[in-house]
Amino acid sequence: MSDLADLRAEIAKLSRLLGVDAKSLAFLEPAGWQEIRQLRQLVSDHFFGAGEPRLRNLAAIAKLVPVQVIVKLAPLVFEPRMGAGLASLIDEDKALKLVPKLPPSMLAEAVPYIDPRRVGPLAAKIPVEVMREIVPFLVAANEHAAMGQFIDYVTQEQLDGLLPYVDDATLLTIIETAENRDQFNSIMPLVSDVRVGRLITTAKELGQLPIIFELLEHVDPEIRAHTTNIAMNQSDSVLESFLIELAAEDRFDLLLSAIPLMGRSELIRLGRNPALTALPTLKSLFAAAGRTDNWAAAMRLVPLLPAASRAQLVASRLWSDPDTVRAAANTAFDHLDTEPELVVSFLQFTDGMPAEDRRLFAEPLAAASDQTFRRAVEVGIAFGGTGALLPLVGLLPQPRQAVVADITANLDTDQLRTALIDANDRGVLPDLLQVAAEMPREAREKIVTIIADNPDDDLLSSSGTPEHQQETWNGLLKLTDDLPSQLMSKLGEQATMLSLDDVLPFIVKAGQATGRIATSFTLLDEINKIAEREGVPVEFALPMGLLKTVTDSVGNIAGPDGVLGSLQHGLSSASSDGSSPADALVSVSLDLFKSASEATSKAASVAGEKTLSELAGEASAKVSGVAGKLFGFGKALRDAAVEAQKEQKEKSGGD
Repeated sequence: MSDLADLRAEIAKLSRLLGVDAKSLAFLEPAGWQEIRQLRQLVSDHFFGAGEPRLRNLAAIAKLVPVQVIVKLAPLVFEPRMGAGLASLIDEDKALKLVPKLPPSMLAEAVPYIDPRRVGPLAAKIPVEVMREIVPFLVAANEHAAMGQFIDYVTQEQLDGLLPYVDDATLLTIIETAENRDQFNSIMPLVSDVRVGRLITTAKELGQLPIIFELLEHVDPEIRAHTTNIAMNQSDSVLESFLIELAAEDRFDLLLSAIPLMGRSELIRLGRNPALTALPTLKSLFAAAGRTDNWAAAMRLVPLLPAASRAQLVASRLWSDPDTVRAAANTAFDHLDTEPELVVSFLQFTDGMPAEDRRLFAEPLAAASDQTFRRAVEVGIAFGGTGALLPLVGLLPQPRQAVVADITANLDTDQLRTALIDANDRGVLPDLLQVAAEMPREAREKIVTIIADNPDDDLLSSSGTPEHQQETWNGLLKLTDDLPSQLMSKLGEQATMLSLDDVLPFIVKAGQATGRIATSFTLLDEINKIAEREGVPVEFALPMGLLKTVTDSVGNIAGPDGVLGSLQHGLSSASSDGSSPADALVSVSLDLFKSASEATSKAASVAGEKTLSELAGEASAKVSGVAGKLFGFGKALRDAAVEAQKEQKEKSGGD
């Protein structure tokens, strides 16, 4: 129990020994209960030594007096103190014959004055039936401290026989005042699980939960875990009070030491209790983990905590201390083979974490040996930690990023799909796509196929911030570069299920941001085809800056001096009259194509190929077919430029 409880018990026992009021001994409290206990034992020895000669004479006479006579005289002659003094001097055989015949009330009055150091061995031989008659008198007199003194001497048989006759409140007080708490290991196996639950509930009702904590401190880990499991199965209010009091007493070390042996259902209930999920309690829990270097136990609870609670921990900047992060990381690395899920717990600490704190978590990963790092990544992904790992990848050195890409690329289809869904749910799908972009073509094709074949996974959902959606499309374009056209068609089908007003600008901007303009045009063309087939109107505003990027790209293909090289100038001039950028681009492009057609109308056709004028005519037709939109035009414009470059090389003189 707490030092205060021990102090109260020792003051009470000393006051009884001296025959004074306990309040008059308050001046001794600063000395502490250990010193007061030693003082009490010295006083007891002094009193006994002063009266021992006379008591020995009485004990010698008692050997000669028949038991029946002593039984009749004792209540009349022996006051409690004298009886307590004689108890250690009378022949043991005679004492064992006398005790069952003496009035229980008389024996109970003598117990508080008996020194267990002298009478303990005799107490262990008293029949259980006799002790059952004495206990009610001691309980009625609130002599809990006196009973607690004998815990070290009574046998398990006596305990087993007496416990049913001691109410829960009394048992709690006996536990509180017991002098030898090692005996709790003998007592607890004798108490049924039902009664342990009652004791915890009674302690909560009486405001005495610290007594339960004292009990937990002095029992073996197995008993502590079993008792804690029972606590986890009490009512919500009892469990909540249990956890709040643990935090208030700063005793979460007791709970942490029991966690490794707790059952799964108890751990789940613990992790979801409102008291534990509150920030003050969580901080107390992790402070105890740091103080006792028991991160493994605390980290077992992390996956069970609600996301809001983990977010509170992040916001509290608990993980802004490098030593704390390193300790947690080392714990996870040390348990890679025995408790691999601890790696996931370590990674999940970073959910919603500011970039500066996240770097602290990337550092131990970067500093780990190659073998440890690869194993940690493999374990983290295998146990569902992909979504938590991904935000750290960009903070790792390039060789380590390549390892993550390699491990992810070797996942099977089901594992990859699970990783994609987890990343999407955690809002880090763009991070996974960035990792995937560094994979070989076969792995990239597998990921895009998963996205394209599983629309119900909602991986291209328009939810999230515009920035997040843009990053997703940026990553997707990197993935789809040089992949089969049928995959682009499938992606186009998925895109048409979304809000095209939102999606189309994202695709075009992704082309500009990633340099995959041709890939973005291909995807836009697929979307347009499907939209036209389905009768879906396709309209969106295209920023002038993006159009300039498009024309730059086309100009680079055809050459700065080709017929398309002046497209930027024409676009700028045509848009000055207030036309929309898209309409301006289409208008100027058609004029340029017309001029190109007239300028090359006399050029000889290459066998089996089309002239620039024929290609230009096709481009004009496609653009007209989409009413001045960019989709088909972009692809046709690109193809026409490529062909123009070919033809220019084949001309003898060139115009």
